[in-house]
Amino acid sequence: MAFYRCFKSTLLAMTSSKVAAATVVALACLAATIYTHRRRRKKSARATPYERKGGVLEAIGNTPLIKIHSLSEATGCEILGKAEFLSPGGSVKDRVAVQIIEEALQSGKLHVGGLVTEGSAGSTAISLAMVASAYGCRCHVVIPDDAAIEKAQILEALGAVVERVRPVSISHKEHFVNIARRRAELAESTYKAQLNGSNGMNLKTAFSFCN
Repeated sequence: MAFYRCFKSTLLAMTSSKVAAATVVALACLAATIYTHRRRRKKSARATPYERKGGVLEAIGNTPLIKIHSLSEATGCEILGKAEFLSPGGSVKDRVAVQIIEEALQSGKLHVGGLVTEGSAGSTAISLAMVASAYGCRCHVVIPDDAAIEKAQILEALGAVVERVRPVSISHKEHFVNIARRRAELAESTYKAQLNGSNGMNLKTAFSFCN
């Protein structure tokens, strides 16, 4: 718009003897407009930097630390929160899923195209479905049928096969975790038990918070 106004005023004042001078003025206006626009774009880019990731696996970990001012003021210490909600799967369970699947692949218990089976109605299943897909593996998730339908939809969107079963006590053989274990044994897939410390993943994940 600045260039257009400048050019229009130049044309109105133009006479046959001033064509060359008017052209120079118009070009100068154009150059100034382009220069100003580029400077604004560069300034905007500096104000809003971003880092490009090559995939979801690269985006797991290295989440930012955010200062919690209220707690810092109350305690006299600098209190920081680890923003794990910014991980692709939305929780710290992404780190757990990476540890589980990478270890299974390295040990030969799982191979590309293999099946990961999980009994979970929470974020663990979402993380496993996402990470399994990223590694080229399949995922079968067993959940209780009273779990939110949105969770099943997210799992299916991530490529997992979702099996909904009736909710029963954990001691019952038809509990979703126990069903998932049997499905894993029948399919000779890798089964990831709920976070009970039995496979040492809690400790490894805790150390990963350094990043």
